[in-house]
Amino acid sequence: MKAEGTVFQNLLNGQIQYRVPLFQRTYSWDESNWQRLWDDLMEAYALQQPRKHFIGAIVTLPMPDSPEHASKFMLIDGQQRLTTLFIILSLLRDAARTDPAQQGLAEAIQEECLINKHAIRDEEREKMRPTQQDIIAFKAAITSQPVDANSRIGVARTFFKDALEKGDLTGNSINLTKLKGIITGYLDFVSVTLDQDDSPHRIFESLNNTGMDLSASDLVRNYVFMSIPTEAKQNAAYNSHWYPMQQRMELDGYSVLTDFFWRFLMKDGALPRYDEVYEGMRDFIQHESNTKSILQILEKLSKYSEYYLKLKLPNPNELSIPIREQLQRLNQWEVDVAYPFMLAAMSKRHIGHITDDALLQVLNQIESYVVRRIVCGIPTNRLRRVFARMNTQVTDENYVESCHSYLKDNEWPMDQEFCEMFKRARIYIPSRLSRTRLILSSLERSYEHHEPIEMTDQITTEHIMPQTLNDEWRQQLGDNSYQVHDKYLHTIGNLTYSGYNSEMGNAPFETKKGVLSQSHFELNKHIIQSETWAEEEIVKRAEELAQRALVIWKRDF
Repeated sequence: MKAEGTVFQNLLNGQIQYRVPLFQRTYSWDESNWQRLWDDLMEAYALQQPRKHFIGAIVTLPMPDSPEHASKFMLIDGQQRLTTLFIILSLLRDAARTDPAQQGLAEAIQEECLINKHAIRDEEREKMRPTQQDIIAFKAAITSQPVDANSRIGVARTFFKDALEKGDLTGNSINLTKLKGIITGYLDFVSVTLDQDDSPHRIFESLNNTGMDLSASDLVRNYVFMSIPTEAKQNAAYNSHWYPMQQRMELDGYSVLTDFFWRFLMKDGALPRYDEVYEGMRDFIQHESNTKSILQILEKLSKYSEYYLKLKLPNPNELSIPIREQLQRLNQWEVDVAYPFMLAAMSKRHIGHITDDALLQVLNQIESYVVRRIVCGIPTNRLRRVFARMNTQVTDENYVESCHSYLKDNEWPMDQEFCEMFKRARIYIPSRLSRTRLILSSLERSYEHHEPIEMTDQITTEHIMPQTLNDEWRQQLGDNSYQVHDKYLHTIGNLTYSGYNSEMGNAPFETKKGVLSQSHFELNKHIIQSETWAEEEIVKRAEELAQRALVIWKRDF
């Protein structure tokens, strides 16, 4: 390993190219990073006599090639800074080209900083070659072609173009020659060049541990691709397996790849902490490498990521409508703790070890198991261990019965306990309203009405005995009105569905009953048949609904 201080221009001299390896993340700097760099440049620019400004380290590894080709270096660290500086230099060149007096500057930037003029191969023409997803936008910027404005590189160009047009710290137009000189001659780097026998992925890990904001999936990507010997094989593995998996795990602009790896590691009984995902995946890959190629390992991970996507987003990824609907219910119950076992189950289904019907029955069991435990107040922190071990304890033969037996042996509440707790548990919790709606919707469907009501946002949860008591309600509830109110307000016996919630508020029971009588919800039949609404009626209705809950979330299948 060799380390030395140097300025940016020295990193650009000659026929040279920095290649960002596939294990690196794509360009990800944002406005805060760009603004910080621009402020530093403007501070240096404002000085009569500029001084060196340390900008960080770059770590490279020489890549063997024929002497007639560009000298290539794998860029292990520093790609975010270098990419940004190339973007700024491309904008200075573009600005210089608009002024006939500055054509020499434009040509100097192009040929000294951005391209290898005499490159034999087209892919060696730019002095830096980003990772796969950034190549098109970056090359467009370097060659003065239109850049996708929505790409990260396109957004960065817009930011720095606006900054250039605003001028220096005094508002004057920026001298392009001076700013180019600041960038190439006064930005100071520590250049670390590795020897061929150094371990790039170990260096990468060390850089991460000393402050780089890298996710576990970034480190896994590093480890995987540094174990593939040639660039051609790296590209093949990336394009066929890693990149599709990475894209698949981008949900709403956020990567769940690390989350997927965490659940994947637990499917066979392991219980890593979230901050141990990288170490766990590294050990998994090492173990699998004893019998499989890295391509086979990536193929396996990619396939499981497809199962994970079905779990996270059943619609539209799960084709079986009954299974899709059941997965959506489980997500409403926030049962992602069961994902490790469910990943294994989805795999068994895919290879034909279990049928769709068997999978659906097991998913129903999981809902019943989790719902009963929630209602009965059993701590949820025990579920992680239960579901991590489950796949190792059940058998493919008699799969449904085996899963059922396993869950019964792990604190699946009996009917009597569940029934009693369902009647008096707090069902209405503002932070868990999706659960409240799911319970009420399940109860409504249990009546099997021939024309079920379509659920819309206008239909909301109604407290029959209102959340705020007035004189009429205190009289309705009797002498112990406050105790009744405190005990039963948010319980199932006092809750229903209505499309007229705002109209009822804390109106008297007779008024509410009149409004609810216009409703077609079966849940409201018991209410509108009652003469009064107090403790006795609430308890009686809770008992009726609890009996239905025993059938919906049954324990015996």
